Amino acid sequence: MHRAVLKARGNVGVFIAALKNRTNGQHDFEVKKPCVKDGVVEHIWLSNVQFSGNRFHGLVDNHPKKIKGLKFGDRLSVNPNEISDWAFVDNGMLVGGYTIRVLARNLSPEQRKDFENETHVRIDTR
Repeated sequence: MHRAVLKARGNVGVFIAALKNRTNGQHDFEVKKPCVKDGVVEHIWLSNVQFSGNRFHGLVDNHPKKIKGLKFGDRLSVNPNEISDWAFVDNGMLVGGYTIRVLARNLSPEQRKDFENETHVRIDTR
């Protein structure tokens, strides 16, 4: 998973460029932020992402389990060099989503098919 985070941070420029120049067929731009409180870390997806002031701003898109006081829909910001992942969908294919790919590789073929059908996203795990 650590390599996936490093890859996401190393390629974040691809995400920023796509976010600033969205095309038809591109949607669901999200970044994953490591949230820390009282020594506890939880990685939270932010949706409705915007990039301004050299920071990502978005809405909590998970129901946090470990970080008390943080809730679905809260607005958070994160620096590009602090993200743990980024992702968007381009004509049905996942772009980025490096931590998602790690998890998808560990699913059975049936589980992966169910996941792709549920999310309406195809994932290339190579």
